[in-house]
Amino acid sequence: MALMFSMLLQFALQCQLASKKQLLERKNHLIAEMMVNLSLDQVRENHGTFNFSTGTLVYQKDATGLVFEARLKTGEVVRINK
Repeated sequence: MALMFSMLLQFALQCQLASKKQLLERKNHLIAEMMVNLSLDQVRENHGTFNFSTGTLVYQKDATGLVFEARLKTGEVVRINK
């Protein structure tokens, strides 16, 4: 009986941990998207950098459009093409 309870508890904890990781990844991606949206109107050159309280946004123009790389203070790097 204790073994079944232990396995059920372990499964529930793993599900919660996976859910929390997914939510954190989504939050970081949304922060990066917000940084891109706030800086789109200010892009004037072929490359540049914007600094935000949540991290740094680096952009570069290429043949297909703009490539943004958000380096968040959490350490995560998110790439977005526009």
